[in-house]
Amino acid sequence: MKLKPLKYTLYIAISLTLIACRTKEYYSINLQFQNQSDTSMVIEVFPKDPYIIAPHYNFYNINFDHPENTPNGGVDKILYVEPTHNSRAILVTANMDSEPIYLINQMFDSILIFFESNDSLIFKFYPDSVANYPVNCFTSGKSWQLEYTDHPAPCTMYCPNEHYYITQYIFMISDTIIH
Repeated sequence: MKLKPLKYTLYIAISLTLIACRTKEYYSINLQFQNQSDTSMVIEVFPKDPYIIAPHYNFYNINFDHPENTPNGGVDKILYVEPTHNSRAILVTANMDSEPIYLINQMFDSILIFFESNDSLIFKFYPDSVANYPVNCFTSGKSWQLEYTDHPAPCTMYCPNEHYYITQYIFMISDTIIH
């Protein structure tokens, strides 16, 4: 079949449009700590060796089966969270079959949390114990609040049909709970 130049150009334009209009879907799980206090909160994470990229750690798109295949790049091991219900992700992964306890135990040796207004109050979380807080984020699955979000990606010329589905597990921290 011989196409004339105008028909050929139209055929190419329609083909490219159809290819570009496909919807891409992305799924991820985020582990977050939410600040329930009136003052800024500081989280210091201690990741396991495979996830350390000195002086940072790799918190995005973690591949727990093959840590060496996790993309390079990272964030500081000290994270700041503004007061009054702001939260901060400590881990993002596409391992959709995982529970928060499994994820946090795979990734971290320990987590310390303190508040800028009272740096003598330190919550210490370890896989087998917790200090100054009533529940342990490493062992208490019921303490993680589950939220689902889905939203389209910011509209751009190159990826107008991307959609993100995010499962968020949120561990709430208050500076008034000490047991």
